[in-house]
Amino acid sequence: MMEIVLAIPALFSAVRQFDRHIPPHRLRHCIAGGQVYLLRVERSWAGVLRYSLFWETIPFLDLLYIDQRYRGLGWGRKLMGHWEAAMAAQGFRHG
Repeated sequence: MMEIVLAIPALFSAVRQFDRHIPPHRLRHCIAGGQVYLLRVERSWAGVLRYSLFWETIPFLDLLYIDQRYRGLGWGRKLMGHWEAAMAAQGFRHG
């Protein structure tokens, strides 16, 4: 079973295990801004997607990280598809 959830502050440590690319205070800011998604496969956190807004108007993917154990199984593609659908639902368009 796969689940994609919008990260909330209580999930900071789950996000942080995959995203150590930015300082903790900045990561907390991204989570609070609704710009981080977590991937759970079965009962384990399997990856993270973090984005920002380029020019404050264009969604820009900053990080897509899938744990080594779950790579090559299509989970990254599913996480990207979820994010793209969420952006479209918010009125953002690409292409």
